[in-house]
Amino acid sequence: MTTRRALTQALAGLSLDQLWAPIAESGRSLGDIARSVWEQEAFWLWPAEIPLPQLEQRPALEGLLYALVRHRGVTEHLLMDSGDADLDRVYVSQARGGADDDRVHEPTTLGVILETILRNELFAAAETATLRRLVDPSWADNREAWDNAAEALARSRASG
Repeated sequence: MTTRRALTQALAGLSLDQLWAPIAESGRSLGDIARSVWEQEAFWLWPAEIPLPQLEQRPALEGLLYALVRHRGVTEHLLMDSGDADLDRVYVSQARGGADDDRVHEPTTLGVILETILRNELFAAAETATLRRLVDPSWADNREAWDNAAEALARSRASG
């Protein structure tokens, strides 16, 4: 949750134009970064038995934040139903279950998937915060949210 909080706090208060306007040389928008986090979590973790929700191509901020929270809720439920042994087992999400999907990867454990998502989300939060300052120089980031997210990643690595 801490990495997701750091990301969503960097998005909070953006106008639709600020959310989707390409920034600087990257050509990416803050919305693009958040959408890629949403897509990654869906690809790696969305359970086969739950229909995958759809996200508009360029949703309003509220819709994007809701999608991020909704996905995290499914991930948290998956974790609450899992024990330590489950982290070492191969996990196949809905997206990775289809034989026709060219993105299907070698078997990967739930623990590796979760750490990868956590790390990538922390990087996305850092990129979002950095680019947010370009879009809105008066924005005051929440350093506590960032520190908590970085600490969560460090703890996950220490225990893994």
